Amino acid sequence: IENYALLHKLWREDVVDWEGKFRTPLQSFTATPRPLDGVPPFVWHGSIRSPEIAEQAAYYGDGFFHNNIFWPMEHT
Repeated sequence: IENYALLHKLWREDVVDWEGKFRTPLQSFTATPRPLDGVPPFVWHGSIRSPEIAEQAAYYGDGFFHNNIFWPMEHT
């Protein structure tokens, strides 16, 4: 989840400062190439049974699909 937060930031900001738990800090970092026409890609998150991924998709306004949403828990 932390790495996605960084990727989300890199797509939207020209210069990024980042310090997280799982990777080396970035200072005044610029990612290239930039998203086409300045529009970040739309991301779909997929999950079998992870509520955290659904929450992440909702937080960022991204798409979400769940491959067993209509199955009873006993089936998975």
